[in-house]
Amino acid sequence: MIIVLLSACERLIILQTDPKELRDYGALLYHCGFYKEALQYLTVYQDGQKESLGLIDNVEEEEALEKLKIRLNLILMEEGWSPPTDNKSFLRNNSEPW
Repeated sequence: MIIVLLSACERLIILQTDPKELRDYGALLYHCGFYKEALQYLTVYQDGQKESLGLIDNVEEEEALEKLKIRLNLILMEEGWSPPTDNKSFLRNNSEPW
């Protein structure tokens, strides 16, 4: 189901029907765990809105967008500090004693 939603949003972005599709796609990517991509799309949306209108129309939307971008940056920083997941399996499967 999620894949269908993602592909539908991608098609709407390609058609350039509404700039808010970038925002919606970013939110979907966030909920799917694609944090880096979500941050990229949300940033593109926010930059485009600021260029065309000077500011985002809705103050609550701008605040929510900023909070989500901060959350995404924190998640990405946290992932950068965590050890690679392959590390544990490598240590367990290594038959060498040293």
